Parts: sequence; C-alpha cells; structure tokens
Amino acid sequence: MATKQTDDDEAAAAVKDAAWWYTQAGLTLLATFLAGTFLGWQLWGSGDAGAPALRTKVVSMDQDLNRVKNEREDCQKVLQVTQGRQSSLEKENAALKAKAAAPAAQ
Repeated sequence: MATKQTDDDEAAAAVKDAAWWYTQAGLTLLATFLAGTFLGWQLWGSGDAGAPALRTKVVSMDQDLNRVKNEREDCQKVLQVTQGRQSSLEKENAALKAKAAAPAAQ
C-alpha cells in the first residue's frame, strides 16, 4: 500500500510541475507579447515618426500633389493654345507666301 501512495504522490507532483511549467511559459509569452505591443506603439504608433505625424504629412503631400496636378493641367492648356496659334500662324504665313509668289509668277 505504501508504494501505491508513493506512485500517486509522484504522479500528482508531476502533474503539478507540468501545470506550473505551462503557467510560467504562458505568462512569459503574454508578457513578451504585451511588451512588444507597447514598444511597437511607442516607436511607430506615436511620436514624431508615428501615425499622428504621418497623418498630417499625408494631408500636406495630398495638397502638394493636387497643386502639381492643377499646374500640369494649366500647362497642358497653355500648350494646346500655343500649338493652335502656331498652326494658324503657319497657315497664314503659307497663304501670304502663296499670295506673294502669285504676282511674281504673272
């Protein structure tokens, strides 16, 4: 009977040791995860290089992008007008040359 009691005590001790080991491992993993989350928030979620600063930077970059797009459209419109004037002046110049050449041919 003494051996059965000893076997039960050893089994209970083994279960108790296993439970403690898993509890310690779980708490260590939880502490590591929480520390990583906290450090990640401190490094990338806030501060000068964090999300709030990047949001204001995105707004200013969007405004700059819209300004550049508007300037590009304005330049394209000026180019179209200039090309239209150039073609009309070339036609007028060709007509004047033809008109000047016609009396000389007679």
